[in-house]
Amino acid sequence: IGLALKSLFDSHFSNVYVEECGDSTHPFFTLDSTTTASDTLNNCHFYNLHCEANDQDAIQLDLLGNSTNEVIGNYFWGLKVHGNASSGNPARPLIRLGQYATQNVFYAGEVSYGKGSSQIECGGTRNRFHAQKFGLASANPSARGIQFTAGPNSLFEPYFINSNLYTTACIRFDAGA
Repeated sequence: IGLALKSLFDSHFSNVYVEECGDSTHPFFTLDSTTTASDTLNNCHFYNLHCEANDQDAIQLDLLGNSTNEVIGNYFWGLKVHGNASSGNPARPLIRLGQYATQNVFYAGEVSYGKGSSQIECGGTRNRFHAQKFGLASANPSARGIQFTAGPNSLFEPYFINSNLYTTACIRFDAGA
């Protein structure tokens, strides 16, 4: 893991770069919470967070939480996650929101490359994505830009650089999402 934040609140981070770290079991950057009562990770603001791989097969941003404490109400302004243009890695989502990631907001970010089942996988609820830019295909593109496996969640004004690059669909809502 390049950077792991746990049970943190009311913090601001600007111009953070996390590059060339992680592997298939260790994400670049994780947000998580302990199981101690009232110990969430919440109300943190990330301005221009940038995660970029060389050829690592790693999730770049992973929001976790647990049944006691969610990762809740965090804001990402201009988040950029970028897989490898040549190989297409990672072979997993660039951004993953687990079932205990809720009410997180993403504004005007960019998600590029990756060859997993989706570039963003959202298993939490009440998360919002505004003016998110998706795209830039590699030799082995992702099946879809964003996949909602639970819900409700919101996607406003997505921009697909090339909507034909996905092998299945730009957006997927699974049953119950």
